[in-house]
This record gives sequence, structure tokens and C-alpha cells, in this order.
Amino acid sequence: MDVDITRTAVLRHEFERELRKLPVNAAKRIKALLATGLIGDETIAEVQHIITQELGAKEAHKVLNRYSMLFWKRGSEFALRQLKRAGLTLEIPSYLAVMDEETLTALRAMQLDLVTGMSETMKKDVAFQLREGMLRGEHPTKIADRIAEVAQITKNKATRIARTEATRVFNEAASDRYKKAGIEKFTWTAIGDERTCDICDGLDGQIFSIGSQKPPIHVNCRCTIVPLIEK
Repeated sequence: MDVDITRTAVLRHEFERELRKLPVNAAKRIKALLATGLIGDETIAEVQHIITQELGAKEAHKVLNRYSMLFWKRGSEFALRQLKRAGLTLEIPSYLAVMDEETLTALRAMQLDLVTGMSETMKKDVAFQLREGMLRGEHPTKIADRIAEVAQITKNKATRIARTEATRVFNEAASDRYKKAGIEKFTWTAIGDERTCDICDGLDGQIFSIGSQKPPIHVNCRCTIVPLIEK
């Protein structure tokens, strides 16, 4: 059973769905372009342009940035609950109730690297499929099918991205709140079910300083951090 101690499962699934929507319009536009029967270097360039528009930056960034804010909020709330259990109440001034610009910039930078990597890979795949179809003398409809197949984020990839990004932002937010409360160390907490990997199982219960590396330690990591209250 997948235990969700962060209470973000529904939000993560929504995140996955949004990520999986991104390529759909690209496939439609590419099919319409290839339906004209004109296939050549200019067509390849236009297809790459469509892929960049639909996947590379603007729309993907909107989704990632929006969910970064949501998971940051959830992580902050989780941290405050942990502190409250320890008898600590942290009053956060209004100007610190949201991410500071430095933190937000750092989070966006990591996400943009991920999106850029996806886009460049897809562009190369699209170009390959176009050339392959042309060399085989395939009908534009057949080539369009090739493009539609590669211009997709699979369910598994969307799940991996959503889970990993959510875990990272969630724990960054928790760490930020602990630090503001004067907490210097945290305990690494793994889920402890049949899906927990050996790496996370080995880290479970270990104590780290707030400035240390935090989950996710690998793709699909589900670990969280809880504050160590030293009496």
C-alpha cells in the first residue's frame, strides 16, 4: 500500500495529468502540417518550432511553476504540523509566508533544466522520425503517426516527473520552515513499504543537518524530513 504521509497524492496526480496534456496540441499541429503533403527541411524546421512552442518553455514552465507554489505551501504546512507536535509554534511574518525570491529562482532553475532536456530530446526524435519516413517513402499520414507517437510524454514519465518534483519542492519548503524555527537537524523518514528502495530504507531514521542533501535522493523518491527537536 502506498502510504502518503505528505497528503499530496491527489495534487501529484493532478500534476501528472497537466504534464501529460502538454504534448497533445503539438501532435495535432504537426499532423495538420504534414497533411499538406509538403515534407522537407523547412517542414522539419517547422515541426521543431512547434515542439519548442508546445513543450519547451512557455506552457511547461507555467505548469511547473504553478505546482511548485502549491507543493511549497503543502510542505510548509507539513513542517508547521511537525513543529506543533513538538510544542513549537512558529509565527511567520506575512512577508515570509511565501517563497523568497532567491529560493523561487533556485527552484525554477532546476525545473527549467528538466524541461529543456525533454524538449531537446523530443525535437531530435521528431527530426529522426521525419527523415526516416521520408527515406522510406511513407505517406504523410504515416509520418504524422510517427510524430504523434514520439511527441508524447508517457504516463510513466509524467508520474516520475510529478513525484520527484513534488518531493523536492515539498521538502525544500519543510526545511525552510524548520530553519526559520531554529531547528538545526532533521530525521530522514522513508515510507517503509514494499516499494521503498534499499537506499531510502538505509537512510530511514538517520539524522542530518538542515543544510544537508534532502529527498529526493533518486527519481520517484517519496521520503520526507521531520524536525529533530533536541531537548
